[in-house]
Amino acid sequence: MYKAELRKLYRTKRLALSEAEWQQRCTAIQERLLTFFNERFSPDTPLTLHTFLPIRRQREVDTYPIIAELRQRYSKLRVLISRSNPDGSMTHIVWSGHETLTENKWGIPEPAAIKLAEVNSTAIDIVLVPLLIFDKQGNRVGYGKGYYDRFLTTCRPDVLTIGLSLYEPVEAIFDKTSLDVPVYVCFTPFANWYFFNHL
Repeated sequence: MYKAELRKLYRTKRLALSEAEWQQRCTAIQERLLTFFNERFSPDTPLTLHTFLPIRRQREVDTYPIIAELRQRYSKLRVLISRSNPDGSMTHIVWSGHETLTENKWGIPEPAAIKLAEVNSTAIDIVLVPLLIFDKQGNRVGYGKGYYDRFLTTCRPDVLTIGLSLYEPVEAIFDKTSLDVPVYVCFTPFANWYFFNHL
C-alpha cells in the first residue's frame, strides 16, 4: 500500500481501539521492550536515549510508563525529548521528567521552558521512533512531516532505532524513498521484528 492510504487506514484503526485494548497493547509493547533492554544492557550501562512523547489524540504508544521503568532500572540513563523547529529540525533536550510540558500545534508534548540543556544528536545511543505502521523491511510511515527522517540522518551510524507499533507490519510500503530511514527493530504487542543482523 501507499503511505497516504496507510496513514488514513491506521489512524482510523488506532482511534477505533477501546481504551482497555489500547492500554493492553501499550503494556504488551512495554514488556517486550523492557525484556530487550534487560538482555542487551547491564543496569550500570551509560545510555543516552531519545524518546517521543505520545500525541494523546492520535492514540500513540504511551511511552511515559516505559521511560519511568527504564529510569528505575538503569542508573546511568539520560533521557532526551525534542522541540520541533520551524525549519524542520529538532532540538534535543535533557528531560528529567519534571519539566513543564506544553503541546505544540500537532499535539506533541514539548518542554515549555526555552533554556534547557541541549544535546547534539551524535551523543544519542537509542531512539524510540514513533510511527503509524511499518513494513516487513523496517520502513515506517509517520505523519508525513519528515522530522524523524531528517533527525535520524544526523545521528551516529550505530544508533539503535526502535519502532513501537500497535499493529503488525504490512507486507511493503510501495512509495518509500531514499530519504526514508528504516528502524533496526520494531516491537508490537504480539512480536519482535528485527531487521538488521547485528541485533
